Amino acid sequence: MRAAKKDANHNEIAAHLRSKNWCVEDCHRQSDGFPDLIAGRPGWCCLVEVKPKDGKLTPKEQKFAERWLGPRIVARSPEEAERQLEDLIRTWRR
Repeated sequence: MRAAKKDANHNEIAAHLRSKNWCVEDCHRQSDGFPDLIAGRPGWCCLVEVKPKDGKLTPKEQKFAERWLGPRIVARSPEEAERQLEDLIRTWRR
């Protein structure tokens, strides 16, 4: 098994979410396509796959996404991650 590569924008996205009061756990070393981050707020969490601007999901990441039933996003920038998480929370509460 090779070491999981951390995308260049990974730390920036995690730091931004933390600055917006998200609890963020780094999972980029997990295997089998597990997403890079878990972002949470009381009573709610979401898996976050970090990708560079033009990055695509690997086959393992695609398989994981197909079987995962909970909230999950793909984020390419800090602002995109924040917006998607906030949108999901609003949708989830309806």
